[in-house]
Amino acid sequence: MKEGKKMKKNSVALILLVFAVHILFANDTFFSLSGGNLVPVTDDSVTVEMKEERITLDFQKDFYEVTVDFSFYNTGTTTQLTVGFPFFAPGNLGNGKIYDFKSWTDGKETSFDDLPIVRSWDSSNQPELENAYTRTIVFKKKHPTTTRITYKSTYGNTRWDGYYLYGTGSSWKNSIGKITLVIVNNLLYGYPESIRMGSTIWGESIKEKLTQKDDKTFEAVFYNIEPAEYTDIFYVHFENILNDCGPKRFPAYFPYNKRITDSKELAWYRKDQLRILRNTIYALHGYPFKSEDLRVFFEANSAEWSQPYKANDRFSENMLSAIEKENIKIISEEEKRR
Repeated sequence: MKEGKKMKKNSVALILLVFAVHILFANDTFFSLSGGNLVPVTDDSVTVEMKEERITLDFQKDFYEVTVDFSFYNTGTTTQLTVGFPFFAPGNLGNGKIYDFKSWTDGKETSFDDLPIVRSWDSSNQPELENAYTRTIVFKKKHPTTTRITYKSTYGNTRWDGYYLYGTGSSWKNSIGKITLVIVNNLLYGYPESIRMGSTIWGESIKEKLTQKDDKTFEAVFYNIEPAEYTDIFYVHFENILNDCGPKRFPAYFPYNKRITDSKELAWYRKDQLRILRNTIYALHGYPFKSEDLRVFFEANSAEWSQPYKANDRFSENMLSAIEKENIKIISEEEKRR
């Protein structure tokens, strides 16, 4: 744990200004400093509202990148606040790591400190908040202020789990006016299987509230949010596109030879992933692929299948079941729509 380490240097002139000073944490709660640690406190005098925040979670092979844009409005007098972004051990089982943190205020990159938090809440079923990146912001009287933070987080292990802590925004004046959650899928073989919000990873499912913006981007908008807990989170879990997740061998959990799918379900897959899904149905019957990339893919990835892929020169469309034929048609139509 680092204490008081200055990450970047950037000075702000505060001469001739008199401010009310609090310790406050962006998307978070009030804190005071005690022995170099941040201690949660309560203060109802804050006049700054969080009007809007836009949270973008971009999932990539070895990490996910978080970008958050905040819009504030100060309803009172000019105020200087020490604003912080608290975070917790990310990734599955807390084995992840946050890095490349950066922050901006009104378009200008700002300096920040890394300070530990003294926890005073029950964390038995909630994230373990560890420390916060803090910086000083001047909120002008009756004036809007915009801030931005970005950082990257590893997954902790082979699972693709992403978290974002939004509950700490409850300390600003009134409720959080608007939250836009954006999920970008840049995982080659992963799709967003579960998307939830609440105090634990088993919170309310919000997947049905997201709409598809393009081939890999999904978005949901929430208004007047009052977090139930200080540690409320957005949680996103990605699964293998073939649902080859064990413990039974593939294709035990592969749905496209067991039931008819629809375009709503397929919306969560990118066009390149739909191609793999469609051809997996063929691969299970030994279709001799002419496309080199498909042949190499199934030969390389089927070693642990109940029956590894092997080209069958006697393949016939008659080998496909009615369910499989219908799903091939539906998936093909979705590919063309993209």
